[in-house]
Formats: sequence, C-alpha cells, structure tokens
Amino acid sequence: MSLENALILTFKDKLARDVLVIPSLPEVAMSVCDAVESDEMSLRDIGELISRDAGMAARMIKLSNSALFGAQVKAITIQDAANRIGLKAIRTIALAMAMEQLYVSQNEVVFELLENNWKRAMQVACSASALLSLNRSASHIDMEVITLAGVVHNIGVLPVLFEMERLPKVSSDVDLMVKVAHSLKAEIGMRLLEKWDFDPSILCAVKELTVGVPPKSGPLNVADFICAAAIATGAVTFPGRDQASVLAAYIERGVLADESVLSSPEYLNLYRDMMNSMS
Repeated sequence: MSLENALILTFKDKLARDVLVIPSLPEVAMSVCDAVESDEMSLRDIGELISRDAGMAARMIKLSNSALFGAQVKAITIQDAANRIGLKAIRTIALAMAMEQLYVSQNEVVFELLENNWKRAMQVACSASALLSLNRSASHIDMEVITLAGVVHNIGVLPVLFEMERLPKVSSDVDLMVKVAHSLKAEIGMRLLEKWDFDPSILCAVKELTVGVPPKSGPLNVADFICAAAIATGAVTFPGRDQASVLAAYIERGVLADESVLSSPEYLNLYRDMMNSMS
C-alpha cells in the first residue's frame, strides 16, 4: 500500500472513530456568536466586542463601506459599521473574517500550503459574493452566508495538514500533502462544519463541490453560487471534464448570464471591492 493511501485510510479511520483533532473557532468569533444569541447584548455591545480585535474591526468598517452594502454615507467607527451590517449579518461576517486566524503553522511548508488555501478561499468568497450581487433572482440568499460559505469551502484541509505537520517523513513532501488533503477535504470539511453547527446550506455547498452538478430545478441556492465561483476562479477542477462545460451547467441554472460576466467591469469592481474589504 502506498503512503498516500495509508494516510487517507488513517484519516478516514480517525474520522469514523471521532478522534480526529478538530480546530476550535477563534475566540473573537465565539464571543460575537454568543453575544448575538444573547437577549441582553445590543449592537453597541457587539461592536465593542469586535473592536477588541483591531484587524477585524478595520475590515468590518471597510466591508460596510463597500458597494456590496450600497453605502451612501461612509462608516467611520465600528458602531457605524455594526448598525449598517445589522445584528443578523454581523455574526456570520465575524465568523468569516476570523477564519484566517486558523491558517497558521510553524512549519514553513505547511504554512505555505495553508496560505495558498486561504487565498483560494478568499477568491471563492469574493467571486460568489459578486455573482450574487449581480443576480436579480437570488434576493432570498443572504450575502453574509455566501461570504462565509466561500471562506470555508475548503476548510477540510486544516485538520489534515495539521495532522501531517507532526509527521517528519510527510511534512516535507508537498505533493503528498496536497494529494491527501485534496482527497479528504470535502468529507472532513463537512464533519468540521457540523461540529461548528454551521448552516446546512453551507454544508450542501461543500458537498456539491465534489460533483459540480447543480440541481435541475428549484430556486437558486448557496451551493450554486459557491460552485460557480470555485469553477470560475479555478479553485476546483473535475478530472476528465472541461471547466467551461462544468461552468455552463451553472450558466444554464441561472447563476450568471454567460461567461462574459466574469470579465465585465461590474463583476470585477464588486470582486475587487470585496477582496479589498476582507483583506
């Protein structure tokens, strides 16, 4: 048995026995989630919580001023941003922004892989958000849920890379780590998101990314936009299938009018605005 297959079987066994180490959500994200669910906390209180993380507060203000929120008056403080974003959305956006804190490692090889995965996550989140903003048939989908779904679409690589980081014979082999993480990211990602009690629509998006085939009917959903964005940005590929034909299924579904949308000024401006706000 090859080392790659042995590692995959080991991870699957740990997952089945529920002994795979799952990272905890960042503290600031947990604090905001708890505050939102508390009847005693106001938007002002939540804004003060967020302000304890200067980086998150700055990004939250930038995001509230972006075209995605149709800002007419510039938000200056975290309180301005919290009021504009609203209680419902701020929990999800805080979660999305805090995820970057998980992508750290003392191992240079693993850190580079984590950094690459985070960049792809951001690209998918920003692309999906831009596509949603341009779509007039998907007003029932919340922008913040799309953003979070994009950020965590490949979250399953984290436990895999962290486990392999501790194995000297493995942690220096980039190709091996990439192959093993790719094989397991969907299955482990869904388990991780279940543990974190994420919205079922986000889990569905991670699952659909393994097949790249949208439903033939029904309203547009989170998975449609995440899959279209992941295909458009090259974050996912499907061996034996042409990327253009895979994307065509989502064009037919109505996620975007045609492939030219991805090079249009409207899409690119929204994409860049979102990327700037989240960085």
